Amino acid sequence: LRAFVSISCSSLDLMTFEEYTRFLGEHSFSAVVDMFPLTGKAVLSMTHSVSYAVINRLFGGQGKADAENRDHSAVETAVLEEIVKHLLPELRNPWREIVEIEPAVESVHPNHREIAGIGLNENVAVVIFEVRIGAIDGFMTLCLPACALEPILERLNDFPGIFPHDAAGEI
Repeated sequence: LRAFVSISCSSLDLMTFEEYTRFLGEHSFSAVVDMFPLTGKAVLSMTHSVSYAVINRLFGGQGKADAENRDHSAVETAVLEEIVKHLLPELRNPWREIVEIEPAVESVHPNHREIAGIGLNENVAVVIFEVRIGAIDGFMTLCLPACALEPILERLNDFPGIFPHDAAGEI
């Protein structure tokens, strides 16, 4: 991007998938990610401000996120999919001590309303990343269904503080 980019893990929250989609707001970009060998699919999402700042910067702009409230075009979606593909290998390191994952993009959605396969009432763990691109602030999230985490829950419990308020037992 040739711009100052800062990404930091802000929090880990437990909620329903419906609460997660409300948190994302309108016009977020989402990628459904296979996290083999974990079951279920993860969702990696960027808020409107982050996705449009990336697009604006890659297409020669200053990295502004002032696009009108709209879903991403087919070209923008394809570019964001490539960005996500470059980000996914970075997910391996934090998981390495728990389980070796092979994340891969299964599908991309210019709007999170198009995501299928996760029930609105399903419990999910959501990792929230604060993102700053130049002067633009926003969020990226990684949403993992509880069913994907159940097989490795004992290993997750070996890492104190990973879940807020000892909530691991609630998954």
